[in-house]
Amino acid sequence: MLAELAASSDIVFTGIEGAQILLGSIKSDARVLAEELAQWGPTDVVTKDGARGCTVLIMGEHLDEPAVPVTFVHPVGAGDSFVAGYLECLLGLSAPARLRTAAAMKAYAVTIPGDSELLPTRPELAAANLVDVVR
Repeated sequence: MLAELAASSDIVFTGIEGAQILLGSIKSDARVLAEELAQWGPTDVVTKDGARGCTVLIMGEHLDEPAVPVTFVHPVGAGDSFVAGYLECLLGLSAPARLRTAAAMKAYAVTIPGDSELLPTRPELAAANLVDVVR
């Protein structure tokens, strides 16, 4: 079912392990996995790689974004925050800006204990010293 959904999507977000499961692959290179998933049809494949950052393949072009260094507190909400940051910038911002915002949102999420119902505002990102990431 997930493979069908990915094939019919414009944008696919996955982690390394999720991509491996979808593809039935043992490869661990985010770029290679993104390329293989893009062959199914999505124009954007965003592959999250934890503390190493992420890569996006958009119409055949790779962009990489390192993870934002922060003091890790709790992982809950990191992936959802990342996706929200990317999608929030989808209309109007460049792909590098979308990735920077997504990385900043993820970084913010892992610095708070437990889950949060609200995502940070841009001023909250600035207060957390992530403002230079969101440009």
